[in-house]
Amino acid sequence: MSAYNDADVLQLTLSGYLNQVDKDFGICVADDGSGPDIEQLVEEFQRKGLRIRHIWHEDKGFRRTVILNKAVASSQAERIIFTDSDCIPHPCFVADHKAASRPKRLVTGPRVYLGPDITQWLKNGDSSIIELNRTSLLIWLSIRKQLSKIEQAIRYPAWLLPFFNRMKTVWPYGANFAVDRQDLLLVNGFDEDFLGWGGEDVDLSHRLSLVGVTAHSSLGRAVVYHLEHPIREADDGDETLTQLKQQKLNTTAAYCRNGMNKWLD
Repeated sequence: MSAYNDADVLQLTLSGYLNQVDKDFGICVADDGSGPDIEQLVEEFQRKGLRIRHIWHEDKGFRRTVILNKAVASSQAERIIFTDSDCIPHPCFVADHKAASRPKRLVTGPRVYLGPDITQWLKNGDSSIIELNRTSLLIWLSIRKQLSKIEQAIRYPAWLLPFFNRMKTVWPYGANFAVDRQDLLLVNGFDEDFLGWGGEDVDLSHRLSLVGVTAHSSLGRAVVYHLEHPIREADDGDETLTQLKQQKLNTTAAYCRNGMNKWLD
């Protein structure tokens, strides 16, 4: 789980992991240089019984690829779910990712956006994150324009899943995708040439496809609810980054040179 400051947001997200139906999982908070409040919050949730650890490096700008590589390198898990500290998981989030897991499969789940009002209600304690799995509340929030993509926000009955499985697979994004750690090792994890925001997840997916990993959209399952906050735009206006993204997507080399191998024991 990538994180940078915003302890009040992370507290809501970690509360969502306390409420998971499947309790057999661990969390690594991959901290891109926050102050001490994030580490203190992790310790608080450790005392609450959550299996969670914290890794940190100095704040030298946006280095998400680096801290995520450090997290994966230090992990003992066979399967890695990537998400963000501002995304509250549905109570069945972990169970749904496990159910969709297959060898050589990258699973992406829906990310829906909460509006400013419901985000503030949750922060104030006026609403509970547990209520987010109520279909009636999600519909009400959608009507009030406090929820995007209502069709993706609902966890549908199992008999509807074959319909969703026929829909086009979407590119992965860092807020909600899962892949085997062994496959990440095959491609050397995230390419740390990507500094700044934008492009690293698509690049990783491209290189994983070169080693036989196929993408699968888990629509109707494994939902996360993104809390509202100012969103940093991708650095697409940076000509150097634009050229880098195009160069990387044109490569036939699955194993990146500037990756996670330097962080492995």
